[in-house]
Amino acid sequence: MMLLLFVIGRLGEEAMVATNLAFNINYLVWLPIGGLGTAVATIVAQQLGRGKPELAARATWTAFSIAFTYTGLLGALYILAPDVFLIGHAAGVSPERFAELRSITTVLLQFVAAYCLFDAMNMIFASAIKGAGDTRFVLVTALLFSPMPVVASWLGVAWLGGGLIWCWSAVTVWACLLGT
Repeated sequence: MMLLLFVIGRLGEEAMVATNLAFNINYLVWLPIGGLGTAVATIVAQQLGRGKPELAARATWTAFSIAFTYTGLLGALYILAPDVFLIGHAAGVSPERFAELRSITTVLLQFVAAYCLFDAMNMIFASAIKGAGDTRFVLVTALLFSPMPVVASWLGVAWLGGGLIWCWSAVTVWACLLGT
């Protein structure tokens, strides 16, 4: 993601700050689901070690249900009440400056809402696969897919005249592909 931020940084300070705000707010989804993914990997490994694959599958689907509900709720709030997440970021910034950042960040939060369910799918199911011992598939998939949003964003910005929406579209498509 750091390379993606370098590409977005070429678009100007507003684009960079709004992107950082949206990514920071996305940690509200990403961190708990990452923890849930770690739990899934552990439970899957334990249940497969016990010779109970049905319990490993049940744990995975239960975790996915929790993740789906949590990310769905926060995704809806990102769209319906973005100011709830932005209020802390308004401190210390002039109202005029924050109004401009708010308008850009609320659009970016719509992208986050669009991909957060797929991101949760990726984290839960990739963790289950790792818990089952197939770390190679997860590694190869990550290596093949990780450059996609950076390359697509760079090509769009440098050669096609794309802007911030182009970059965030690339991130969204990438997250949806990984989740699928």
